[in-house]
Amino acid sequence: MEQNNNKRDGLLLRAVPPGQGTGTLSGQWLCLLPLTAGLAWILAELFPFVPWWAVLAGGTVLQTLTLLLYHSRVKNWILPAGCLLLIFGCVLLRRQIALSGGTLFNVLLDRLCAGTGRIYLKFKAGGSAAYALVPFGILTMLLLGQAAAQGKLLPALPVLLAVLLGAGLKIVEPGGGWILVLLGVVLLSCGGTNRSLVAARWTVILFCVLLAAGVTSLLRELPSDTWRSSLEDRLHALCYDSESNSMPEGRLANLGPWEKNDTEALAVTMDAPQKLYLRGAVYETYTGTAWEPLSAAERAADADLFYWLHQSGFYGQSQISLAASQLKENAAMALKVENRSACRAQSYLPYGMADSESLDAGLIGDLSSPASVTEMTMLPGGLTEWYALQRDLAAQQDTLSDYLVLEQAYGDYVKKHDLQLTEESWQVLQRQLGADETPRTLVEIQTLIRDYLAEHLRYDESVYTFSGDEDFLHYVLERSGAGYSVQYATAAVLMLRYCGVPARYVEGYYLSAEEAEALAAGETAILTEENAHAWAELYLSGVGFVPFEVTPGYLDPEDLGTTEELENGALYLQSPQEYTSAEQPEPLEASEEPREALRLRSIIWLLAWTILLLVLLTLLVLLLRRRRRLRRALKQLELAENRDAITGRYAYAALLLRRCPGILPERAVEAAAINREAMFSSHTMTDAQREEMERYTAGVVALCQRQWSLLQRLRYRYWDCIFL
Repeated sequence: MEQNNNKRDGLLLRAVPPGQGTGTLSGQWLCLLPLTAGLAWILAELFPFVPWWAVLAGGTVLQTLTLLLYHSRVKNWILPAGCLLLIFGCVLLRRQIALSGGTLFNVLLDRLCAGTGRIYLKFKAGGSAAYALVPFGILTMLLLGQAAAQGKLLPALPVLLAVLLGAGLKIVEPGGGWILVLLGVVLLSCGGTNRSLVAARWTVILFCVLLAAGVTSLLRELPSDTWRSSLEDRLHALCYDSESNSMPEGRLANLGPWEKNDTEALAVTMDAPQKLYLRGAVYETYTGTAWEPLSAAERAADADLFYWLHQSGFYGQSQISLAASQLKENAAMALKVENRSACRAQSYLPYGMADSESLDAGLIGDLSSPASVTEMTMLPGGLTEWYALQRDLAAQQDTLSDYLVLEQAYGDYVKKHDLQLTEESWQVLQRQLGADETPRTLVEIQTLIRDYLAEHLRYDESVYTFSGDEDFLHYVLERSGAGYSVQYATAAVLMLRYCGVPARYVEGYYLSAEEAEALAAGETAILTEENAHAWAELYLSGVGFVPFEVTPGYLDPEDLGTTEELENGALYLQSPQEYTSAEQPEPLEASEEPREALRLRSIIWLLAWTILLLVLLTLLVLLLRRRRRLRRALKQLELAENRDAITGRYAYAALLLRRCPGILPERAVEAAAINREAMFSSHTMTDAQREEMERYTAGVVALCQRQWSLLQRLRYRYWDCIFL
């Protein structure tokens, strides 16, 4: 396009040719440099087998070549021609690229598995990773070069959306690469129109590189799990919980009283009503201040195991029924669970669940999908039948080799994760239960735990447990001595683990035997928050997880067993397995650094944060001053006489138009004439002329806002402060 120069009373309006939106080649190169470096940083973290220096050097070379091409005569053909050449090259090298792409995608799937805790099937892989990285790199540079040449973000959106998608799926972790990408986006959208800021851009880029490195190092040092888990808790409550939910969902620090209420939580219908535990949230990791599900990253290590188990029809949630089916005991009954106000983050499943087809085969571990199961079948019975089932399995184990192979593999997984203790909780239990390492049977362990809790813990639903940051078990057993189901269940799980029995903490809903007896067959039982309950569950070898009740008021004769049953072993008959006490765990945050080094490093980070805070406060004060100055100038124009108001408004419109080149507002000629008359004549300027100039200025503001991108509007409003 030819340049069209028109002088309007000292104001030069110049149309900018297409493809020159970000100014000179050096300006475009500097705009793309942070983006290239940020993407190289992210790629190097995603694919450790690719040298970071090779990614950065290759990206910089591709960036330079691409920009040189976009400044040549063939600039309009670069993107389509480049895409065609890429397609042609990919067709020629399709086998190598497919295998190399499989390697890269498998790395991404591993990251995705570690972020979501789900099973993903791998691609066929092999060959050099360069076969897949180079085409992606060339396409990325073509798109970014097009964006820099046009001064628009639209061509770069596919690249930016891919990075955002990776972050949303927890494939890409936040760090310095993110900061550089964000800087590149800002420079690309609004930093290239002024051609005299090359040195300033270099300064900003170097500063942001240092800031990115510093922030990344700081994030790795800080206890980010605290604020991250707090944010996840808030999002969880917003998405799934209702105000009436009465269980703490694993949060133990400063636990308040049990605020039970009569809000309808679940509606349960059974063909043959019976005592029922409905498992909701299952927690495996004890931190000292909370119970947490096993993290997705930890579960991802066993993705292959659970793919094999689920393909074989083995699920932890339905293991009791599967074990019974090995003995042809399949008298299942229908069960329907309707969620009315309980937490919607998971389904509520019975221990004897029979239909594993409704479970999510893609999940690793024993979690259930949100509200995925409402109608199911279950195996009737309770502890008496489950312990008898273990006896029968032991008697026929020679004919059940297929099932026992699956059970043993799952049992090894359970032992690996469900015997975890913190160092402080282990020390508490050693003081309370003693250091006797003599092997005990499960009956002896259960009796020991129930006797201890009956003697040392008092049931109290109104108790406040002000444990703060200290270990919850220590506060409950050695300071408070009181609690309700949460305290009892926590103590029972940790005691079981201390004695060598795999155990987990569960929150859900409980229907007592007395309540079940009052129901007719097929009658719906309404479980309210008064039925909310926390309990321990232990792993019964061969059978699966079963509830272990210790809370006063919830214990039935079935849970305790009579003296005769215990002596004869009819109820708690065990295989010859015996359990030994757990070894002392390693400290969670063990450090070999001397106290002085830790203190010095803390001081350094405190100073760094203080400096960063001062910089942010300085920027904030600067912005507020600029905004105040703009408001004051516009206020003076409102109070000025007509002549000064007209010339001031016209100058303000000219200032805005310099940030929006290539446009000509409506009634620009008339506005220029009014401004010329106000500046060079002695005529009295009328109110109508003033109103005309105000309308013209308002139109310029609106027109510029429509032409500017979102980032430009943010910059001109909150950084340059040229409009309100």
